[in-house]
Amino acid sequence: MVAGKHSLVVAETGIHAQSSRSHCIFTITMLSETDGEIRSSCIRLCDLAGCERARSTHNIGTRMKESRAINSESKLTRLLGSGLSGSRGEAVSMVVTLNPAPQYAQETKHVLSLAAVAQDIQINNTAMFASAYETTQDTTVSNNSTEVVKLRADNELLHFELVQAQHRNKELLAAMEEKLEDSANTMREMVEEAKDMTKQYYESQIDALKSEVSQTSLYIQNTMREMMEEAKDMTKQYYESQIDALKSETAPPAAVTGTPTRFLQTKIAYLMTEIAVLE
Repeated sequence: MVAGKHSLVVAETGIHAQSSRSHCIFTITMLSETDGEIRSSCIRLCDLAGCERARSTHNIGTRMKESRAINSESKLTRLLGSGLSGSRGEAVSMVVTLNPAPQYAQETKHVLSLAAVAQDIQINNTAMFASAYETTQDTTVSNNSTEVVKLRADNELLHFELVQAQHRNKELLAAMEEKLEDSANTMREMVEEAKDMTKQYYESQIDALKSEVSQTSLYIQNTMREMMEEAKDMTKQYYESQIDALKSETAPPAAVTGTPTRFLQTKIAYLMTEIAVLE
């Protein structure tokens, strides 16, 4: 049943999010032998189609084509023919589901009418038994039927195992893809983290270099300022010594009276101007 469920086709309509788009039929055939007699029993579970009125379901395109094909040469009629005719002693039970919503009252009435008609159907249940000792041909046919049923059961089991394996493979593939995605995300996070760390490292290096350059520049400026002040002082001292020397040269002896020459006075004035500029 699990394998068959994987083959079920559903689609969304205007009144059902998972509407069955195909008759889902599970068939179980059983053979039992008692006192030389072989009894064949068959159980069929059928998921019949519901209301397919386009006005309610709003079906268009593919959904509309499916609705039109529901009762067109239906194989379901042939599969349930023996049970409905009573020729094989099969009992028939029908379960009806309803939608309590007021807007679907007309569909509910239609379904209840169908159920009432189905309830009045009279079935003459007459079980059919086959003797294992009637003829050699009947025995051979019975044995072949048993073998066919067994082979079908084995085939269904293999199909079920195949579906289970495919389902498991899908789960493993999904898990593997999820792990790969997680690994890719982790790798991206590690790369981004490495980028951030590298960026922070170089930014710290740049800040350190900027600080060092700033300190060096400040040191150079202070040194240049000190050197300029020292040069000014030395120049000032030089000019002052020159002035003193000139003054001593122009000073007359104690016994001599007179004034310094104009050239010396001009030179002294020039040196005094230079000293004033330096200050």
